[in-house]
Amino acid sequence: MPGHPMFEMYTRSYLHRVTGFSLPHLSRVNTGKQRLTRSFIDRCCLALSRPAEELFLLNAASLPASNPKHN
Repeated sequence: MPGHPMFEMYTRSYLHRVTGFSLPHLSRVNTGKQRLTRSFIDRCCLALSRPAEELFLLNAASLPASNPKHN
């Protein structure tokens, strides 16, 4: 299974700095060992100022494309 596009666009070190997620946590999300959550997606989208559709493989994660309260 391919990793989420976010991990091809940004290094884990950079993502750690801007999101506050630990490097091991980011690694587990990237490899699929850690399930993607709506709060993780929202925090990354806010920190990177990009929509979820650009950063994540949402169909693979079985999550809706966006959170209605943020539209």
